Amino acid sequence: MENARGTNGFAIASLILGIVPICAGIFGVVFGFISLNQIKRTGQNGRGMAIAGIVLGFIWMIVLAVVVAVGAGNSAKRDESGHVTQSGDMDVTKLRVGDCVADLGEKSYYTTTKAIPCAQPHKAEVYAVLPLSGSSLPSQSVLDEKGNEECGAELESYAPSAFDDDSVQITYLYPTKRSWAQGDRAIACVATFDTQRTASIKGK
Repeated sequence: MENARGTNGFAIASLILGIVPICAGIFGVVFGFISLNQIKRTGQNGRGMAIAGIVLGFIWMIVLAVVVAVGAGNSAKRDESGHVTQSGDMDVTKLRVGDCVADLGEKSYYTTTKAIPCAQPHKAEVYAVLPLSGSSLPSQSVLDEKGNEECGAELESYAPSAFDDDSVQITYLYPTKRSWAQGDRAIACVATFDTQRTASIKGK
């Protein structure tokens, strides 16, 4: 015979939400405790589901905490003066003049890069940030013209000897449609090196 009292709806919801990753897992915990209170009062079925939902929800919350902690631990750190003091991942839109980068590589699109203290081996350095104006993203030709013309002059001012050094190349990072929509309004001029360096090129 079927139990007329049925299974508690919050218990079912708790189990389902406990299975779903991260955010829904939090609701799985909440619904689980609500259902346990109701089951205790009404005698409905579903206690096992509620407990399972709570356990799974807590597991997802722990996973989220670990992911956040690992992400924070992998991020580059700056001191009060703005210098990078701990190497790690950095959003390319957060790069500043004087930041050294482990290696830009050969990619054509970047969202993050590895910023590193300039005293540590690196193969690139940001030496200028050129602001862009206007309400819409400039055309590719405008971006290239500004990058090609101004980044060369900026390197000659930032590091005269590097400007004449054949082992130093000039490149630049510019906004995409997506980063522009998120507030990216600058071109970052970057000097890249054939071999690793352990000091800033500024003033040299």
